Amino acid sequence: DETNIEFCYFDNYLQLNENYSTSIISSTPQQAWRAGFREGVKMSLNRGASIEDLKKLWWQNYNRLLIWTMIGTDVENGLWAIYGAREGVFKTMCTDWDHVQVRDFTYLNNLWQEKQLTNATNEDLVEAVEVLGQHLISELDLPIGQMPLDAQQSKFFKLLYVPHLRNVKLKNEQ
Repeated sequence: DETNIEFCYFDNYLQLNENYSTSIISSTPQQAWRAGFREGVKMSLNRGASIEDLKKLWWQNYNRLLIWTMIGTDVENGLWAIYGAREGVFKTMCTDWDHVQVRDFTYLNNLWQEKQLTNATNEDLVEAVEVLGQHLISELDLPIGQMPLDAQQSKFFKLLYVPHLRNVKLKNEQ
């Protein structure tokens, strides 16, 4: 059922294409990882169902997936969001993990606690992101870099891709 994971498939869902608030998804490493993980999983599915080839996704979801796996090092805990997105894609596409678990926040909290990276140094996190990047490139032919864009490159991408972000103060700019 396509509504098992994502609420946007409910008949009464109303999509509003304006920005009415600001969501901060990176206040802590865990929150950033969880947001990235959930998006990595959801953007790897076709209407809530597994697929064999990510290139057959709806083009906007595919683009969003690539962005989540490459952009964000310009904000505090952004690398955790990238790591989460990459891990979500990997678990969904390269393992027999049940992707419906992504909606269970207790499960996600436990998954976070089981990670050896919860007390990781920045070097450990960078290495983990790089390893996942290599898996996604070699196993899924995902057209991403092994390493995400650096902070300056991420900020520049956001300036061009999401012009409304120019008017939003990011957490580390306040």
